[in-house]
Formats: sequence, C-alpha cells, structure tokens
Amino acid sequence: MGVEVAHYAAAVARLRDPRVVAVAAPAGSDLHRAALRLADHETAVVPRDDRPPDGEALLIADGDQAGGADDPPSLERLLTD
Repeated sequence: MGVEVAHYAAAVARLRDPRVVAVAAPAGSDLHRAALRLADHETAVVPRDDRPPDGEALLIADGDQAGGADDPPSLERLLTD
C-alpha cells in the first residue's frame, strides 16, 4: 500500500501546485540536464518549449511566470531560493 499512496500523493501534488520548467533548448543540452537534475519530482521539465527566449529556461508556477534563467548556475539559484 505504501508505494500506491506515494504515487497518489505525487500526482495530487502536481495538480494542486503545478510547477513547470520550460526550457527553450533541445533535450540533452546543458540547461535541460540541469533542469532535470535540479527540479523536484513534482516539477515537469519541458524541453524545446517556445515560451522562453532561445537558450533560456522559464519557471512557471500555478500558470504564472516565476522567473527565468539562461545558464545552469542561474537556474539553480531560481529553483533553490
């Protein structure tokens, strides 16, 4: 029962507090890999997104833009603050 409850809790957390890291770079790029490494398990990471400018990442929380980053260190600051 523990695994099922954990899976359910993760799904509910994604619906109640949706967070997306939209990356305007291809999958496997440094920025995309940093987003995958830094985002928690409830945050969706979307490569090749057209919302941020090319080569940048954008944090979207509850449908609102919460900040942007153009390299892995600035993305780390954005996601960990």
